[in-house]
Amino acid sequence: MKKSPKCFCRTSWFLLLYILLVPFFTHKMQAGHSLEPPQSTISGTVTDTSGNPLAGVNIVVESKHIGTISELDGSFTIQASPGDVLIFSMVGFKTLSVPISGRDEIVVSLEEDVTQLGEVVLNAGYYTVTERERTGNISKVVASEIEKQPVSNPLAALQGRMSGVNITQTSGLPGAGFNIQIRGRNSIGAGNDPLYIVNGVPFASG
Repeated sequence: MKKSPKCFCRTSWFLLLYILLVPFFTHKMQAGHSLEPPQSTISGTVTDTSGNPLAGVNIVVESKHIGTISELDGSFTIQASPGDVLIFSMVGFKTLSVPISGRDEIVVSLEEDVTQLGEVVLNAGYYTVTERERTGNISKVVASEIEKQPVSNPLAALQGRMSGVNITQTSGLPGAGFNIQIRGRNSIGAGNDPLYIVNGVPFASG
């Protein structure tokens, strides 16, 4: 059975209309899915528990590559959506997550993380001290670094490995001694040699 010319033309017309409209509706649907919530400027202030402003606090929008740092007075501004969450972090303070919840201004108070300073114990050679109580500078050279050096005296392996410690050999002869000064001369009449302690036992510089 043959189709009439009218039926064939009507089918061709609908087919042409379908081909032209499908890309239009597909683009509209994709564009609707790719739309994001409107961004707005969020401002605020970061302080500690005593109300003092905190500078240098990292503020990051969760799940987005957007971030900023608080100013000297603790103020900050950042672009975010009303439903985003801000992450506040700083060394010595507990990380805090704050949902924006449609607000334009946020005031945040960070709590000190005392465990970071109180639980860290350093070995100062002949005593242990926490990071909070430490008042001097501590440098460490592990045994794995010393054993790689082709030297018989461990002092030779320390040369150039500790800031502020000047180690020089008295002569170029094998077995010659070493002179050590820590941050320059430390005494006028009592000598400038450091105190050596091996396994808790003090030794003279000789």
